[in-house]
Amino acid sequence: IVYALDQTSAREMLGRSLKDLLGESFSAGQNGIQISDIIESKIKAGQFSIIFVAPIRSGEGQFLGMAAFETDMAPIYELIQNTTGLGKTGETLIAKKDGNQALFLNPLRHDAEAALKRRIDFAKGEGTAMQQALKGRNGSGLAVDYRGQKVIAAWRYVPSLDWGMVAKIDIAEAFESVTTLRNFVLVLAIAVLVLSIFIAFIVARSISDPIQALQHGANEIGKGNLDHKVATEAKDEIGQLGQTFNMMAERL
Repeated sequence: IVYALDQTSAREMLGRSLKDLLGESFSAGQNGIQISDIIESKIKAGQFSIIFVAPIRSGEGQFLGMAAFETDMAPIYELIQNTTGLGKTGETLIAKKDGNQALFLNPLRHDAEAALKRRIDFAKGEGTAMQQALKGRNGSGLAVDYRGQKVIAAWRYVPSLDWGMVAKIDIAEAFESVTTLRNFVLVLAIAVLVLSIFIAFIVARSISDPIQALQHGANEIGKGNLDHKVATEAKDEIGQLGQTFNMMAERL
């Protein structure tokens, strides 16, 4: 006998009381299947279980007792803790409401000892996504997790168990590719800007230098220095204007 129905001195020998495990659901368990909260094994440290309870009745329908089936939470935890697609920081967690706090029911990626031990205080603004889930709401968006980190999260309420479930990932990791792309575009834009300024400077010099040479040549010719040649080898209109200045000086 592992579990006892009544809270008597014999319970210490028989095992844990189903009334303690089921709480308010104990009476309802006499009429249908009930599910307990997650409990920690007193036999094996770090092992957690959940108990399904169903009534046992005689052929005449008289209540005789309860059948309690205890199942290991390890396979369920393995499913919950599967981080495929959640990167290096993402995880899924479940919790139940305990007063003005949320009690975690599974080991966490960042805290392997969290099950039935770690809590978040609603008054401190911790675990905002889990708070929404335990209020019976479903949704997704930006939130703050139990570590105080900003995350992108999706949350659901599990009414049959009165649990909250949250899947989340740190914003820094979720937006890493976007941030990398943004930085690449920013660097590319700066490079294009610098290159454009350099090309504009070269083009401006190619135009201004011959003009300055023409201005200097015109000043020299105006001073009477008819032997001065306008030094320009440009093939464009400015070069033609320089050649015209040289021809004018020769004719004078």
